[in-house]
Amino acid sequence: MPDLFGFEAAKGKRATSHLAAKQLENAGKLSSRRLSCLVSVAQKRGSGYTVAKKLDLGVTQVRPRLTELEGMGFITDSLKRNKLPWGTSEIVYEVTPAGVAALAIQGVS
Repeated sequence: MPDLFGFEAAKGKRATSHLAAKQLENAGKLSSRRLSCLVSVAQKRGSGYTVAKKLDLGVTQVRPRLTELEGMGFITDSLKRNKLPWGTSEIVYEVTPAGVAALAIQGVS
């Protein structure tokens, strides 16, 4: 039976449910550095440079954590770019619903 928008239920297809469960399982695996980066992106979209500056860390300490958080499904590319002081541009990340849920599990609002 179609819903209000005409979509049929995905009978027997539970891949999205399994993915969501896996992402929540990963929420318990947040190191303090990953958690700090996730909180920073959740408060305001950010790039590796802006998150590093906000956390008073080196960019080389932050960028790998952002890549890990993206791989875990907690942040995503916002499709915006920041211009860096030396002229190149960098991905701006935003938090995903799974990231918000991970923060809630960690007791961070």
